[in-house]
Amino acid sequence: GVKEQRYGVSLSFPERIDIYRGKESVFTAIVSNTEEGSVIENCSLSVTGYPQIHITISPSSFRVEHGKPKSVEIRIFAPNYTSYGEHLLKIQVKGNGKTVGGEEGEEVKDTKNVLLVIHGVEENETLESIEKAENEINRLKEMGFDVSRLEEIVKEANKSFTKWDYDSAKRLAERILEEKEYLLKAHQVIKELENKIKKAENNGIELNETLVMYELARAAFSRGDYKRAEERGNDALLAYAIESATPNLRLFLYRYWFVIITIVLVVVFSSVFLKRKLYILWVRKQLEKLKIEEREIRKLMKNLQKQHFEEKSISKSEYYRMMYVYEKRLADIKKLKAKFSSKLIGAFGSKRVLKSLKEEEKRIKEIMEDTQLKYFHMQSISRSSYLETMRALREELLDIKMRIKEIVSSMGEKEKWKYRIKEAGLAVVFVFLLSSLFGAVCVKGDLIIGTENSSLQAIHQAENYIKEMVAMGFGVSYANDTLNEAKHQFKIGNYIGAETLARYVKDIKDSAIRVDKLIDRIEKRIYEAEAKGINVSSAKTLFSSGIEEFENERYVNAENLLNQAENKVEEAEAEFYMKMVMEKSEFDWAGFLKANLIVILLLGAGFFITVFVGYREMRIRRIKKSIIKLENEKKSLKLLMKEAQEAYFKYKTMGKSEYERAMEIYQLRLAKIKKEVPVLLKLLGDLKLKKF
Repeated sequence: GVKEQRYGVSLSFPERIDIYRGKESVFTAIVSNTEEGSVIENCSLSVTGYPQIHITISPSSFRVEHGKPKSVEIRIFAPNYTSYGEHLLKIQVKGNGKTVGGEEGEEVKDTKNVLLVIHGVEENETLESIEKAENEINRLKEMGFDVSRLEEIVKEANKSFTKWDYDSAKRLAERILEEKEYLLKAHQVIKELENKIKKAENNGIELNETLVMYELARAAFSRGDYKRAEERGNDALLAYAIESATPNLRLFLYRYWFVIITIVLVVVFSSVFLKRKLYILWVRKQLEKLKIEEREIRKLMKNLQKQHFEEKSISKSEYYRMMYVYEKRLADIKKLKAKFSSKLIGAFGSKRVLKSLKEEEKRIKEIMEDTQLKYFHMQSISRSSYLETMRALREELLDIKMRIKEIVSSMGEKEKWKYRIKEAGLAVVFVFLLSSLFGAVCVKGDLIIGTENSSLQAIHQAENYIKEMVAMGFGVSYANDTLNEAKHQFKIGNYIGAETLARYVKDIKDSAIRVDKLIDRIEKRIYEAEAKGINVSSAKTLFSSGIEEFENERYVNAENLLNQAENKVEEAEAEFYMKMVMEKSEFDWAGFLKANLIVILLLGAGFFITVFVGYREMRIRRIKKSIIKLENEKKSLKLLMKEAQEAYFKYKTMGKSEYERAMEIYQLRLAKIKKEVPVLLKLLGDLKLKKF
């Protein structure tokens, strides 16, 4: 019979491509025709996984005969603002197969992956940093220091270097140099402390706090934590300056008794205020920890399901046992979140908590937009990771909305109507803007807002932002590239990606303005510090690096470096002023205590009584407030239960599972309130009966 003609094409190229920031990499892809008696017409290559505006393919179209492979040149450019990272590129060749005689065949294609690695620093630059770090370690060894911790870091740097991760290698080498500076400073401070302590012992001066801080500094130094050793050493020097001083307390009290009483009162009220602030911070921290724990438990549950249903690596009994543990902990977390939210309302009031929840809701929506940008445009996260992240964010958003609803339900009628009118007004504006600018488009099961008109409008706005940046004297390479990529996405019909990228130009402009202001502020602080004779050389080095990053439009790195420079200035100023304090005269602390013991005891007793009485009254007020709050919450919960019953039984607007879940939460909270109120009432009675 007649042999059937077959067609085929294949690709070959390097598995890995390395490129340095600010430079271009060129590599060749070989396209081959794998079948005899055929020719591949209209062949073309496409590369995905990296911004198209930085990719050039030549030739764009070609013909491949059997036995005559075709070389295609691919050029990839990495702008200066690009950070270190890996990109998985997908390269595909397509063409139309024909017989040698010209008879039409079929479309053929081949797809391969290549790893693109972008480096922020040159290989020789990294090698120089590592060699410098090794030389410093050898010098410290010769001086008799234990450098085992630094040797571990240099091993990690060499390991990163062998893996072509030059950015991490250089960062570790620079960390060694920084640790070396801390080591020498800490050693100098400890030696200075030893001399001062010896001198104080000879003079009969007790240095209790100084000795404690000195021992802590030595302990930190011995385990290789040189930065902490320096900090504790400086604290010990400051404690020494205070403990070795002997002011004339009687004369001081005679002259400034009114000021002392005022300060005591301020301290008492400030301590009450500070305690409240710290309590609020603690509650917020607990809520944040619970959110993180909830996300981690959900990840563990997903992995457990995968192990049981897909991998079959755990038994059914083990699966149900673990799921019970996870679900029980999730239920406990929900109770704790409700408890801490209630505490926040008691501390802040409904309005401030609502405002805070609204801000949190806005933040989560911004994270969702950023996740969509990473998935649809940058392709830096997988689909499974994207879906899991979006699911977790939606659950968190739903939780916030439920908390807002509960708080509004617990408000007084007057406050409730004010809040609803305000929210309705904002909602009208929001709906108007939404309907004017966006259209709903459903992509891969997720509702994403975006239309052709709104994308085009965002691109025009981005062009105006770039003009503003040019007028301000900022670099616009990063912004222009982002805008060009937005136009490319618009051209191929990806309006959502185009709009997201175009709006990102505003973030770039805002970052440039923010960093520019930061540069002015830090430059002024460095100038003022140098005018006072303060050594800020390390801050100036970081400041110069920050300006270089700013000029290369790497605004995140620039901001981090500039903040580090500002911290260095603050550290230098603190060290300078501390030395000024220590240069003052030293006094006999033991003699001071003997001469003024009665006055000190009387002052301490008065302060203690004031604090005790104030604290007792504060506790009584807080308990009363908590009881009132719990009673109001009890009424609100009953109202919510009634609304849920009407929604489920009467209006049929709520599902069975949602209804049962809501009722379970409300009933658990009611039971807890019934237990808490009697305890608080008993505690209130005990406090009122207690006498000082």
